Amino acid sequence: MFAFGLPMVGGSVYLMITALEKDAPRALVVAAAAMVAGIGGFILYAGAGLYYQAWPVPLSGVRDSLVWRPPLVFRIAVVICVVALSTTFVALVTIPAIRRVPWPLVVSGGVGVLITWLIGLRLPVARLEADDWGIRCTNPFTTVRLPWSEVRSLEARGRSMLSQRIVAVTQGRDQMLWVWDPRVPVSRDAARLLVAELEAVRHSAGA
Repeated sequence: MFAFGLPMVGGSVYLMITALEKDAPRALVVAAAAMVAGIGGFILYAGAGLYYQAWPVPLSGVRDSLVWRPPLVFRIAVVICVVALSTTFVALVTIPAIRRVPWPLVVSGGVGVLITWLIGLRLPVARLEADDWGIRCTNPFTTVRLPWSEVRSLEARGRSMLSQRIVAVTQGRDQMLWVWDPRVPVSRDAARLLVAELEAVRHSAGA
């Protein structure tokens, strides 16, 4: 992601310079400026993830509770990207030439921006907490609350790195526990490591 974002910075700066020409509509200048900010947020997001993977933060020795959540730099980057994307879209649709684009494309773009807002507002508060009560997992779509009394087992499923996931097996149905934290190692064994951490908290709570 970081390598992909670097040439995008050059392209967005070039677009910004072009938009500053005297005959460029003001809305195009705003859209170009927002695009530069959005790509800057993307670079910040990818660069922070690369930093945490290259220099991982050691796990603390505390085993009675744990919290996985995106650090502040990730949350700031997501907000920048969402606001920049929305500003770019709104500015572009006010340009007369863009108004001649078929309305289904404009509507689909608006729906895409709306979905981005709905998910983007949830990502900064996404977290997984475990303590003596149980597990609380907030993801972009819902919040899962599981007391230890309802958790029969915790499992790591999936064989490849992209399919690894943590599943809490309950009496009713299986619940996937979603973790969005760049400090978690990107590897096939990451889910098993996280399950071991959860199990340590579970045993500390006497469940």
